[in-house]
Amino acid sequence: MREQKHIFPSAGVACSACLYLPDNEDPPVILMGQGFGAERQMGTGSFIRAFVEAGYAVFSFDYRSFGESQGQPRQYVHPGRHCEDWYSALQYLRSLSSIDNQRVALWGSSFAGGHVLVTAARDQRVAGVISQVPFCSGRAAAKSMSLGKMLKSLGHALLDRLFSLFGREHRVALIAEPGQGFAVMDWPGWHRDYMKIVADSPSWSNSMPARALLSTAGYNPIDSAANIKCPVLMISGRNDQGVSREAILATAEKIPRCNHVEWEFDHFDLYEGFALHDEALQLELDFLREVFA
Repeated sequence: MREQKHIFPSAGVACSACLYLPDNEDPPVILMGQGFGAERQMGTGSFIRAFVEAGYAVFSFDYRSFGESQGQPRQYVHPGRHCEDWYSALQYLRSLSSIDNQRVALWGSSFAGGHVLVTAARDQRVAGVISQVPFCSGRAAAKSMSLGKMLKSLGHALLDRLFSLFGREHRVALIAEPGQGFAVMDWPGWHRDYMKIVADSPSWSNSMPARALLSTAGYNPIDSAANIKCPVLMISGRNDQGVSREAILATAEKIPRCNHVEWEFDHFDLYEGFALHDEALQLELDFLREVFA
């Protein structure tokens, strides 16, 4: 597996990426993004290795303000920015000659599982989409949130928005166990599982600007679903605490060519080292074989 470092612009900001290449010439390529608050190497390594071994190139990138990418404030989880980064990465890929730049599939997990749906709806030349445990509806997420959590979230977000007027930040934890203080993600067991996929990184921290809570609340990939023309493989967990099952089912119904697979798990079991990783990976390889046939 050959690895090439790349830099591409998104809204005038330099984003960092790696292109992983197989031995075969002109391979199709998979554009890959990661979940909520994560850097590109977190939870994606085993998928990259398997895809490259199968003869596909993989382009994995960091969003603005994450990892080696530029941008401020750091670790700003903003779906609008993220989706623009996805589209910029896709356009950059189509400029490269070392791959088959007309055959590009998208792979996204968790928050990025929603981003790939939005991107495929926007660019209908995409060959196929793999969407793992996708975040599909901010509306559904808001309905499932307790009033107390909602009020705290709004308070933190508005405080950070006020601080930003004076060049300061108010940050909140990305993830914690219940009762360990305010965090965006605090479902039982999630901190343990999330930290298992967080690779050693000198730049990652368990925090984000609280103002990001305002943008995530209004993010609804389900609204783009009907415009997706390419085949989609969606894998979700019936017992997922963090993304709405009803929203996933409704989203899958809206996508004209969607194969939705639902298994009994919470959220993290598709990642390397968890129970359903090998089964999910085989399903994805079979899907890619059909997409790139």
